[in-house]
Amino acid sequence: NARTLIRAASILVIVGISAYFIYSINQNKYLRLFNRYYSVYEYSDISRSGIIFNKNLKNMEQALEKYNKGKYVEASNLYENVIQIDSENIIAHFLLSICYIEMGENRKAINELVKLAQNEKNLLKETAKWYLGLCYLKVGDNENALKVFHGLGNYPNYYKEKSGQILKKIDRVK
Repeated sequence: NARTLIRAASILVIVGISAYFIYSINQNKYLRLFNRYYSVYEYSDISRSGIIFNKNLKNMEQALEKYNKGKYVEASNLYENVIQIDSENIIAHFLLSICYIEMGENRKAINELVKLAQNEKNLLKETAKWYLGLCYLKVGDNENALKVFHGLGNYPNYYKEKSGQILKKIDRVK
């Protein structure tokens, strides 16, 4: 019957719209969590890892200057140049990931942060994981966000308490 088909189609449209709104509301909650906990990483001590910078000191100084002025596109170009010369430069990779977040290039940020989070020699490993979790929230990859924040909450580190707060709020969103 035509009536039955119209009713079925109407029901499917209503269910689809409802599912979309529920999904959107949850995504907005995760985005609000990102906005609440995200802040640009402040980095000014270029001498902290002087050994890492000696190949590329001038480029790193210029990149950091742009970064600290909020000129993330220019800073990202400089960090990419630094990485071409010194692919092991952890600080350049990390600050590049923050530039990507600020530029809205979250997938690129995630790619950088995943590498940093897996690098056992990385002094910024926990910080990279923190920003990785936040990026996952921002792009709606809540499953990976949960894994990252659970990992940060399982042992003492600077982000343990904040990770626990986010996990509690995510549980309320579900």
